Amino acid sequence: MLGALAWIAALALAACGDDPGTDAGAGADAGVGADAGADMDAAAATDAGADAGAETDAEIAADAGPLDAGPYCLDGVGLARPVPVCSTAEPCTELLASYALLDPPVDRIETASDRPVCGTTSVGTGRGQPMFDDGAPSTWTDPDGVDRFWCEHRPAGTSSTSPRPVVIWVPPSGSTADGLYDTTSLRSKAPTYDLSGDPTRPGFILVSIQPRNLRWPTADPQQGTKSDSFFRDLGAPSTNPDIALLDHVVDALVSEGVADPARIFVSGWSNGARMSGLYGIARHGTPTPGGNQIAAVANYSGGDPFAPPTFADEACRGVPYPTSTVPFLLVSRTCDEIACNAAADDMAVPGNVVEPWVTALRDQIGADVTWVRIDDDGVERAACAIAGLCGPTRALLNHVRWPDGVGDRSGNDLEPRMLDFLRDHPLP
Repeated sequence: MLGALAWIAALALAACGDDPGTDAGAGADAGVGADAGADMDAAAATDAGADAGAETDAEIAADAGPLDAGPYCLDGVGLARPVPVCSTAEPCTELLASYALLDPPVDRIETASDRPVCGTTSVGTGRGQPMFDDGAPSTWTDPDGVDRFWCEHRPAGTSSTSPRPVVIWVPPSGSTADGLYDTTSLRSKAPTYDLSGDPTRPGFILVSIQPRNLRWPTADPQQGTKSDSFFRDLGAPSTNPDIALLDHVVDALVSEGVADPARIFVSGWSNGARMSGLYGIARHGTPTPGGNQIAAVANYSGGDPFAPPTFADEACRGVPYPTSTVPFLLVSRTCDEIACNAAADDMAVPGNVVEPWVTALRDQIGADVTWVRIDDDGVERAACAIAGLCGPTRALLNHVRWPDGVGDRSGNDLEPRMLDFLRDHPLP
């Protein structure tokens, strides 16, 4: 697997078409190219490369995607039905790029969902992450008959008499629930970090969601693990299978008595940040079928989940935005594949610009939003990078580095900032 990571780094640099020497900041010296394999895992590199992949109007018009039977969009809402899963009858073969780099390579997916390891893999140990093994994943068969999986850690002493806060993490495109262990440091913090404000209840329940294998509705190949924020049934119960899964996880933990119902939080990265943002906005005000709500959101490098799949699908844009007062923290790089502002937008993917998304969160949705911009080394900055100095190599490498100070080797860990924000925003 580590050999594959080096290839991903090389492909990322080659695909950008830039001379690394002219791409100011990260990537400007040869060391970045050499070290990128240790910095990037297959899932995160896939997410950046795929979600930022350019597509022409002609390509979009020629490919209506897997949802071309019947109405494609519901005006002002989104896709008319959920994004379809991969299956034996309709296998996915137009895969995210990183599948070809796995060992062995994957060129075909015939399953709707796959079982995660729920622990650190060789990807994580190669990045210096500690070994964790949280045992077999939890499972649930959704209303569509798809077996869904998630990984779960509970701090020592968690019980119905000592319930703990919950953080549900949604991974980026092409990743799995194991990405939590391999590419973040959240699992190391979960046993003892204070999210309750109560020293007798240390730590938090940490859940990592396994996305489904989806036939993504874009012209460029992006089939594989994704979360569906295009089919926006925000009701309770929801017919969006990914919202239904999150509802089930929340309600099951509260019903068991182990979750503090005032402190249920969501977090995500890239495609996962779109999903967790959508879910947090939906469930802060409208309870789950079990009557539970999301207290706050803390995301990294995510765009607008109400944007359409392509620029040709404007009818799939979610307008007007729903309203929600959810506390919402968004951490993003000043130079990132999810562009910091319009000046850096390559117009490849609708909604992949942070500044207008933050403005929409604050002014149209009504969220209590905090935007933290960090540079390549995880240092907080007051403004986005100058667009001319934010080349695609630098943007890609920044996007695939979760801000725990490990991926970017800066030692500047932003996870405490994210977790403290959650702790300070329980439900009333």
